[in-house]
Amino acid sequence: MFGTVIPLSFSVEDKVSGKTLSAPQFGQVYVVLRAGRGADAFESARLAVQQTEGNNFAVSLAVDANVVAGEGEIAVVAMGVDEDLIEIQDESGKHGAAWPVTVGGKIEAVNVQTYSTSGAEATKTAFISTFQLSCNGQTLSGAKLTGRVLVQNGTSYSVLHNNGKTYDNVPVSVDQADVLSMSVNLLHNSAASGSYKVEIVRDVDAAWSQARGKDTAEPLFELSFQHKKVQSGGAWVQMETLVVVVLVALFLGVSSHARVFSGGKKHV
Repeated sequence: MFGTVIPLSFSVEDKVSGKTLSAPQFGQVYVVLRAGRGADAFESARLAVQQTEGNNFAVSLAVDANVVAGEGEIAVVAMGVDEDLIEIQDESGKHGAAWPVTVGGKIEAVNVQTYSTSGAEATKTAFISTFQLSCNGQTLSGAKLTGRVLVQNGTSYSVLHNNGKTYDNVPVSVDQADVLSMSVNLLHNSAASGSYKVEIVRDVDAAWSQARGKDTAEPLFELSFQHKKVQSGGAWVQMETLVVVVLVALFLGVSSHARVFSGGKKHV
């Protein structure tokens, strides 16, 4: 399940000599988590293993928000100094050191907040979404995500396009409190009133889909919000009108003062 930490410990033995090997004798050892098995397996996590006393290896593999869900395998591999893969077999000596595993659980968005600009005092319209990830009540950290912004057109939604830009691969940032956020900025006139959605996609799902020949990945979840188009320019028109009124009043005041002054001068 997402959020689980799997402790692993093992040793590597040379079948010919029967001796337990240390890491410098054959290179760096890794534990990898793969989606699928065999030739179609996709590596979604790799963690370097540290050697402990007695030539044993130990590692804690975290099933975080960046691994592919579903059936797969945990495998032990080694990389030589020339980065060639060194095959490590299981205890039987007949198969690669890999064991079946299923990554389950549902990743959900919690503490969700959405915002869209409503005041004309802003120079542009901003769409902002913030959230955290959770599985079975446990907060998940370190997720690598992107977002897609979609706008409703009739009965369906399509990816937002504006000034030649397509908003289908928007970065999602994370702060120290594991709060994730995504934002886009548009000209007021480009952000029409209507229904919008933000689809959140994991980087690992996009890579997994591409490896299987698919163009797009299924979103992890989606966030919906309504936006009312900001009517820009209203405040500026009012200001210009106010300036004209002030200037006219000032002109009339000066003219009146000049007439009074001139008239008074004739009676001297």
